[in-house]
Amino acid sequence: MKENAPARPFLAEIRGLVSVGHSKTSDLEGAVVYVRRTGDTEWLNSGYVDAEGNFDLGVESDGTYEVLITAKGYTDYYDDNVVVQDRSADLDVTLTPTGIGDNPPAAIISSPELFNAYPNPFNPSTTIRVNMVNAETASLVIYNVMGQKVKTLHNGILAKGVTEFKWNATDDAGRQIASGLYFYQLRTGNHVQTKAVMFIK
Repeated sequence: MKENAPARPFLAEIRGLVSVGHSKTSDLEGAVVYVRRTGDTEWLNSGYVDAEGNFDLGVESDGTYEVLITAKGYTDYYDDNVVVQDRSADLDVTLTPTGIGDNPPAAIISSPELFNAYPNPFNPSTTIRVNMVNAETASLVIYNVMGQKVKTLHNGILAKGVTEFKWNATDDAGRQIASGLYFYQLRTGNHVQTKAVMFIK
């Protein structure tokens, strides 16, 4: 497992085993794991899942943490209540395939749907799908880990049904973004949905 160089001393750890049902665990090699204290805006540490599905990330001390796991072709895993006690915590995580490549579901939906970006991680571009119940005003915006707006993909009336948006890793000024984790958020009336996407160089 490869970790980023810590900026602060890590006196505890979060260990985990990631599985993918009937698929080979080796399919997850290179999946990215992020951790931060619950409520913080910056990720404290990140690392990779190895060929056996294991990861081990250092954290500062006992407390409650958020964990995000992203893997290409699988639904993101997110838990904002991972409790570290006695300097350790253990997670068993099962990821499910996104089903990207299949046709969007034809089932009737009762509220707007925001799909997982694909590919994720991505370079040079990724596609984000939105499924609307009815035509209405909606915004689809990319944010960085500090909560700052990076790119507005849509702001206005969005048609009923599935619409695809392609993001080419640029901000509103047309400049290429830095590699790292970003969040894309769909706002429609009283509904807000947020998902994560990783840009790599």
